[in-house]
Amino acid sequence: MFSWLEIEEHIDASPFHKFVLNLKLPKHLPRNIAKSDLKSILNQARSSTNTGEDRKQPFIDKHIQNGKGLNHFTALVVVELLVTTGVRVGELAGIKLDDVSLPEKKIKIMGKGSRERFVYILDNELCTLIRRYIELRHVVEPQHDNFLVNSRGKPASTQFTRKLVRNISNQTNSNLKATPHMFRHSAACEFLAAGVDMRYVQKLLGHSSISTTEIYTHVSDTLLQQKLQKSNLRSAIMKK
Repeated sequence: MFSWLEIEEHIDASPFHKFVLNLKLPKHLPRNIAKSDLKSILNQARSSTNTGEDRKQPFIDKHIQNGKGLNHFTALVVVELLVTTGVRVGELAGIKLDDVSLPEKKIKIMGKGSRERFVYILDNELCTLIRRYIELRHVVEPQHDNFLVNSRGKPASTQFTRKLVRNISNQTNSNLKATPHMFRHSAACEFLAAGVDMRYVQKLLGHSSISTTEIYTHVSDTLLQQKLQKSNLRSAIMKK
């Protein structure tokens, strides 16, 4: 139970980490989203905002003149940030306008236990997308400083954010049933697969215990085969 709570990040760390029990537990790995599905979700979100698949086509104001149009834009920003940063859905919904620093390409996140950290938006096109969102959110006349808004101009709640993700996912692959936390799992796995040090991944994700980050060190069978094929240990030995 505590392992599940830790994996789902309802608690920071299991109180039983220091206990050694010789029990055979079922192997449970966090669910993540395949790269091909991530690409499909991003492309679907872009097409809904008339931005095109390459994300470079400039936004046209006439496409975002009301709450419905802005909802599509909000969905795009949500999935882009989930993919890029791996933030928790509650952290994403809690971002304030002042937390977003485009010149420094970073966003301040208020994590669990009121612990502050920064995530980074180093992609120039993503920075442009966020800047445009901030410029266009006025169409719903928000009376608050939350970064994300819903179609009525209210702060985007975690429930609303989950719904946006679910809708985009369903339009892409009805069998996927993607959730914001699955994006978080995917980001963690991709960071580690790309060679980012586990301590940095721990800091990016806001884990208080590195044991939580270690959960993501599993690799897919396909990736494992690719790595083994590249190393080809037997061939290296026989050549000597």
